[in-house]
Amino acid sequence: MQVTPFSFCYCVITLYLFSFAYSAPPLFSAPANPSSIVNGLGLPISNLDAPAEDMIANRYIVVYSKDATDDAVESHQSTIKTALKKRSLNATSIDGRQLSPMMHTFKMGGWRGMCLDAEDAMIIEIESASEVSYVEADTQVGFLELTEQIEAPIGLVRLSHALKSESKEYVFDNASDGAGIVGYVIDTGIRASHEFGGRATMKANFIDDINEDQNGHGSHVAATIGGASFGVAKNIELVGIKVLDAKGKGSNANVLRGRGLAGKAVVNISIGGSKSKALNTAIEALTKAGVTVVVAAGNSNKDATSFSPASAPSAITVGAIDPTTDKRASFSNFGAFVDIFAPGVKVLSAGIADDNAVATLSGTSMANKLAASPHIAGLAAYLISTESLATPEAVLARMLELARTTSAKVDEQLTNTIDLIAYNGSGL
Repeated sequence: MQVTPFSFCYCVITLYLFSFAYSAPPLFSAPANPSSIVNGLGLPISNLDAPAEDMIANRYIVVYSKDATDDAVESHQSTIKTALKKRSLNATSIDGRQLSPMMHTFKMGGWRGMCLDAEDAMIIEIESASEVSYVEADTQVGFLELTEQIEAPIGLVRLSHALKSESKEYVFDNASDGAGIVGYVIDTGIRASHEFGGRATMKANFIDDINEDQNGHGSHVAATIGGASFGVAKNIELVGIKVLDAKGKGSNANVLRGRGLAGKAVVNISIGGSKSKALNTAIEALTKAGVTVVVAAGNSNKDATSFSPASAPSAITVGAIDPTTDKRASFSNFGAFVDIFAPGVKVLSAGIADDNAVATLSGTSMANKLAASPHIAGLAAYLISTESLATPEAVLARMLELARTTSAKVDEQLTNTIDLIAYNGSGL
């Protein structure tokens, strides 16, 4: 799988996000095009089933055992850090990329890990350490691509009506609509000067020194979550975390770099790739910290079981429907990991050409480039603020409860897939 809209590198989504540095430099240099011969095959890595073309040669995510003490983990990391400094500066990966001497560590509750470039001998030694639970090859990632078309913003209308409707009204409680909630957009950045009224900022950049959205995907997502015109939760504070470049490409390592996020927060991850145990367990740790994580089911028209973060059990995984017909979008993934469906076809939201620009996208991230999961991230913030929901589990339970108050169902019979459509409980 190439690094196109639905490919994504997993080393960066551990997210306690408050400690992000605004202009932090990339952890590693940008990888070359994935090699057809990838280092790691035959090595003791946990994701050998990942497509070889997705793997970044000689780059690994190391996850520590829950039983290992902090002292033991820190001692192991110190040893590896020293070894990296002693390595030849001319060392290169199998695809010719210079190996980075840098290492980055992660800690979220009891979840500890690190990312690094390593030769075969080093990674074999690391995997055999008693403190280490498993090693995973880092893989390419990217946003879920959308088709651009200019259409009326029907996604919000569908969200506030129990049944599909030709109405143009979006009905919601404006007094507390997302107020006091922070929404983190892990994507290409945000055009903060657009329609956010001062509620959007760029907090961290792990790609380059350009602290703005050069692609448009992140801004479209952010405006669907909480824009003044296009957003579900119109009083939410939005924080942009740039982990994808102008082409929508990124690395898993960069997604895991954040830390410090807790409290009344919602994280939207509209990117995806092959299944990653490290990414899924990082999301579990984030959820245990009280953060509601919303992810896209994906746009491959396949079972979401094979993709991450769609297969993260603790995340709210969102499939896409066409809001005019309630049919599952032809591209939307499905299966037992999908928790709910939301509008994800022809979703109108903010563009990046200027502060008045608009764009229409389709997808599970928007459910394809942006739409479905941002609708649910916005709805999560809306429900947390209006109903004082205390946990991610309570947020999902309330969403499902509201969806069951309607007779609307996804207009397609799929085995082992939920058929509930998101509803904000407006009474319409």
